[in-house]
Amino acid sequence: MLLSAALLWVAQTPIVQQQSGWALFAKVKFKDLYFEEYGAFAAVPVFDAAIKSWQGKEISLTGYVLPQSELQDGFTGIVLSKYPYSQCFFCGMAGPESIAEVQLAGKRPKFRTDKTYAFTGKLKLNERDMAHLNFMLVGAVVDPISN
Repeated sequence: MLLSAALLWVAQTPIVQQQSGWALFAKVKFKDLYFEEYGAFAAVPVFDAAIKSWQGKEISLTGYVLPQSELQDGFTGIVLSKYPYSQCFFCGMAGPESIAEVQLAGKRPKFRTDKTYAFTGKLKLNERDMAHLNFMLVGAVVDPISN
């Protein structure tokens, strides 16, 4: 009797599914915009209502930590790529939807470039600030499943 009551309770409990950030980012379109302060064009995201609805919500990303994580002075994040270093946005043919900036909640551990890591954090979207990436995880933690 107790087992059947427990199974009934589990069957009625809603399952919370966490959104995979890479699948979400893949739906974003980009357009070229001229930045006068840099004298150059750059691809900027066009965030529609569907992705904006995820702003501030928890998402997860699994990928590779890139070694050039310090892009400029004052940058304290980690650059995470969906693909290995040789195929990433900066080195290969991937697009800007395949990288994200990760701002850790705690102390930054050492990462290896040949291992995959999983992070969970709140999504922050960035349309125009060239000092940061378009997709950011803030208050992120390294998930225990990382190898």
